[in-house]
Amino acid sequence: MCANIIVDQAAAVIICSYEAAQIAGVPEEKMVFPLSGSDAHDHYFFSERDRLDTSPAIKETSAAALTAAGIGIDDVARFDLYSCFPAAVQISMGAMGLGKPGDTRPLTLTGGLGFAGGPANNYSMHAIAKMVEACRTDPASIGLVHALGWYATKHSVGLYSTTPPKNGYVRVDPKSCQNVVNAQPSRTSVGSYAGEATIESTSVPYDREGEPEVAIITLIAPDGSRVLANTTDKEMMEAIANEAQENKKAKLTTDGKTTTLVDITESKNK
Repeated sequence: MCANIIVDQAAAVIICSYEAAQIAGVPEEKMVFPLSGSDAHDHYFFSERDRLDTSPAIKETSAAALTAAGIGIDDVARFDLYSCFPAAVQISMGAMGLGKPGDTRPLTLTGGLGFAGGPANNYSMHAIAKMVEACRTDPASIGLVHALGWYATKHSVGLYSTTPPKNGYVRVDPKSCQNVVNAQPSRTSVGSYAGEATIESTSVPYDREGEPEVAIITLIAPDGSRVLANTTDKEMMEAIANEAQENKKAKLTTDGKTTTLVDITESKNK
């Protein structure tokens, strides 16, 4: 389920002008054209984002790239969405409006970072190389590659096809996308907190023996700020690992440095 970077892989893409490709004798059916590209980053610290399950940057960059190419998301035949973790794919799908009933378009061409692997920051080069191959076997179709960095923070989107863009390649001005993302809501992150808050998300990493090490929890305080807490209590770690705790009320304490979860109560919806 997680990215596998311990691999022996390499990929290369040759980029040149159409005229240079013709002079070099590249067959027309082998030429794949970048149509458009866009870049932006979400609020840099994940603790300050309004929500953890959405990405305004993916939504804006994908929409901007599609608009620049003069197409819509339904015109894209295939995707390679950056897949360091399942959540990254789910966030991308939500931002792009994918996953509707009956939509069978592929979301990865390589097999993804968890199965095909990827040599650290070079994974997206492999995705582009596979997209080139796929476009060659399906002339005139369009493919979309999404690249991601850090905690679903930095995003790039590129569109590719064997059909050249009518008005040439368009790189969307990064400032135009970034200005839209920067205007999105954010939250204040609380360094230490004691009191009641509502659980937003949880994670429980395990050690080599298969035992839970710590439960990491993000919560929303009554004033809307975000709290980061943890617990090493065995019973609570097991409860968090085995049952969804989102939207439940929790009690927290702090020693001034670390905020600790001490109790989970009923859902706030009850």
